[in-house]
This record gives sequence, C-alpha cells and structure tokens, in this order.
Amino acid sequence: MENKKILKKSIALDKHAKKTGHAIWKDLAEKTKKYKNHSCVVNLSKLEHLAKKSGKKNFFVLGKVLGSGEIVSGLNVAAIEFSKSAVEKIVHAKGSALSVEAFVQKNPQKSEVVIVK
Repeated sequence: MENKKILKKSIALDKHAKKTGHAIWKDLAEKTKKYKNHSCVVNLSKLEHLAKKSGKKNFFVLGKVLGSGEIVSGLNVAAIEFSKSAVEKIVHAKGSALSVEAFVQKNPQKSEVVIVK
C-alpha cells in the first residue's frame, strides 16, 4: 500500500482522537504510521475465534485481512487492507468491512474494540 494512503488513514485517526478525546484513536494513529506492507496478516478464522472468545463485534486490524477460514458472526472489521474474498465473506455473514475512516465515524467506545496486530 502506498505511503500516502497509510498517512491518510493515520491522519483520520489522529483527527478523531482530538475530536473525541479517546486515547485509543491516537494510539491507533501511531501504530498505523508504522504499518509496512503485510506486516500483520489476519485470516477470518482468527477474527471469528477472537469474537467468540471476547464476545465483541468490533475489530481493528493493523494490517491486512485475508479470506481464509469461515466467519459466521456479524462482525464490524476495520483494516488497513482487505482481500476481495475477506470482504465478500464478512458482508455475507451480515458484517461490515470498513475503511479506517468509516470505522472512526461509527465511533465505537474503546471498550468495544478489539485491536488485532
């Protein structure tokens, strides 16, 4: 992914941190700046496992989500990147594959978000 796109995502998170006062968004802005292509790759099966274990529905992936595995929970997933099959499976399970910008607009409370790195 191009550095400009990563920087744009980081800026969106930083602005949201200032607007809401929630430290989680500032922390994610800093972590997003450090993203390198495929430095974190997460399969849907891992998200499904984490959802069952935590009971939470909102996930922020500091990397790329791949479509390997099955997902049955309606999860809201934000990531720096998604594979096409991951998006299709998330949507088919009645979930949302969200851009970083869209995720912050939904503004889940920090206690509702699982950060996957």
